Amino acid sequence: MAQLLGGYSLEESNITVFGDSISKGLYLKGDRINRLEINAVQLVMDKYGIDIDNKSAFGQSLQRIYNKKVIEKYLAEIDHSRHNIAVLSLGGNDADYNWTEVAKNPTAIHDSKTPLFFFGKWLDETIRMLQSNGVHVVITSLPPVNSQRYFDNVIARHCDREAVLRFLHDDVSNISRHQECFSNLLMQRALFHGCGFVDLRTAFLMKNDFLNFLCMDGIHPNERGQALIARTMFNHIESRRLSA
Repeated sequence: MAQLLGGYSLEESNITVFGDSISKGLYLKGDRINRLEINAVQLVMDKYGIDIDNKSAFGQSLQRIYNKKVIEKYLAEIDHSRHNIAVLSLGGNDADYNWTEVAKNPTAIHDSKTPLFFFGKWLDETIRMLQSNGVHVVITSLPPVNSQRYFDNVIARHCDREAVLRFLHDDVSNISRHQECFSNLLMQRALFHGCGFVDLRTAFLMKNDFLNFLCMDGIHPNERGQALIARTMFNHIESRRLSA
């Protein structure tokens, strides 16, 4: 049995994933939401023969979870006599901009859907709430985005291309750099609070053919990317087993 923490096995743990479209195995094709044949959560379940409560949803953000008191509802329902693990795989939607508003006034100052300050504040509160109730928290970094694909195939399909470029100062890589700030904060807060941390980002960035692991929307891993996430999770689980 794969050991995770403190002698508990995966089979003895209740695992819940709070994530977005990536951990749900969804992606954008044109204006439609599509589902991949495989996703990382399912691959982990299949490999270890366990059940995982996947509460991920398209467009999910830490801000939405915080405002809707999703964690409070989760804590009210869990079996506190069990070993509970909450995986937080969030931040991509928080880091994104409201591109329609950006295009309307590209010379104005626009913040992301969740400003970085509040993202860190609400992340701290969420982690403390879970840990104070005996829940082991695991945080994942954000898989990197490809700014050009995202700009060409998603943003520019719905917004004035030239207006958005003015906001970005003709440098679409601002998109990926902005998203990286949120991923870095996730790592920092995981270390500060003593959470488990799974570095999905490095797994992608170390691939010379990185684009082959992303859908054409530039923000969602394709099936190869989902398999890479699963392998990274396997490595995390096995490293905990060996150190137990």
